[in-house]
Amino acid sequence: MITNQVILLSAFVLLNLIHHSVETIYEIEIEDDNIFSACVDNPQEFSSIHKLFNLSELKTEVCEDGINVSGNISFVSDIQATDRVEALASVFRFDRGNWIQTVLNIKYVDFCSSFMDKKQYFYDLWTKHIINHEEVKTSCPSPRVKSIMETFVFKSQISFGVQLNPGRYKCRFLYTIVDKNNQIRGKKICSEFRGYLNKLST
Repeated sequence: MITNQVILLSAFVLLNLIHHSVETIYEIEIEDDNIFSACVDNPQEFSSIHKLFNLSELKTEVCEDGINVSGNISFVSDIQATDRVEALASVFRFDRGNWIQTVLNIKYVDFCSSFMDKKQYFYDLWTKHIINHEEVKTSCPSPRVKSIMETFVFKSQISFGVQLNPGRYKCRFLYTIVDKNNQIRGKKICSEFRGYLNKLST
């Protein structure tokens, strides 16, 4: 179930885009089976998410409370332990037939460091469920070490720190692999996650 696997990877980045001072609770509805796809702009210039992560052993199953997650995930074999992964996430709102970029953007110069930081919002949603947390923390992004996930339920309800109008949204993720000489290696990796945001309460 590759689609659900990629949803989970993307969601924790999306959730960290927004500070949560005055929180509003929303529910994300998955748009359709093709909710994570290649970016629509200049697709020939980008590679897919599967050029970065090996999701073949990550198991997901939709349940009443969200998505049941188990298994493991790792970087693909082309990634070197000395590489650094940069990540840029941008949120767009669909309005009158066009995707309009919002002010919600964030860049991680070192994705591994941010991913393992307990202060990050997505830590409680995803990272804390990695059983071999310390091993992954010291080896990321080495493909030799798998992130072994305990079984948990990824909730479809989330809290945002800013007011968002209900509607159709997407989050575009751009990943860049940088080698030890600070040279970009290969194509940038681009994916888009689409869904419908419903406001539940404040």
